[in-house]
Amino acid sequence: MTFLPNHIAIGFLVVIAGVCSAVARLPEAFPVSDPCTPRVDAAGGVCVEIVHPSIVPGLVCSPTGRDLAARGIADLGLPSDCAHVWPEGPCAKCTRLVFKDGANGKCSFVRIEPMAGAARLVCGVGLDLNRATQEDLILLPGIGPKRAKQIVESREAKGPYSEPGDLVRIRGIGEKTVERIRPWLAW
Repeated sequence: MTFLPNHIAIGFLVVIAGVCSAVARLPEAFPVSDPCTPRVDAAGGVCVEIVHPSIVPGLVCSPTGRDLAARGIADLGLPSDCAHVWPEGPCAKCTRLVFKDGANGKCSFVRIEPMAGAARLVCGVGLDLNRATQEDLILLPGIGPKRAKQIVESREAKGPYSEPGDLVRIRGIGEKTVERIRPWLAW
C-alpha cells in the first residue's frame, strides 16, 4: 500500500472538485436547503474526513453520523482500538477526524477539526466566506490568489460578509463573479 504526500492528495481533491463543477453549477438539480448538507446526498447525509496514521486519509459519506461510526471502525480499515476514542453521538457534517496513536502504538485520541475547503467542495458543501482561508478561496471559479487575498483582507478590515453579494465591495469583483461562485458558497 502506498501513501500519497499531503500536497498530492490535496491536488487530487482539487482536480475532483473541478470535475464536479458541472454538478455544482446545476443547483436547481441539487437543491440545498441547509448549507452544510452535501449536494450529492439530498437525503441529508454526513460527509466526514478521516485521518489515521495506518490508513490512507479519505472522505466518508453516510446517511447518518451513527452509521458512520459503525462503518468507521468496521469498513474503513481503522484499527479496532479506535472504537474507544470515536466521538460519542452522531458526527457533525463537514468534520475532520484526526486519530493519533499513543506511545504504545494504540489509538489514544481523536482530534475533531473543521474540514478543509477542498474537501468541503468535493463533498458538495460550499465554503463559508467568513471562515475560508486564502488557500480555500483560490479554489472558487474566477478567484485567483490576488482576489482571495483581497477577500480575506476586506473581511478582517470591514467585518464579516452578511451575504455573497457583499463581495462586490472588493474591487474587480462584480455581480457576474458573485453569481458564478454563489453555488460554491455555504450560506
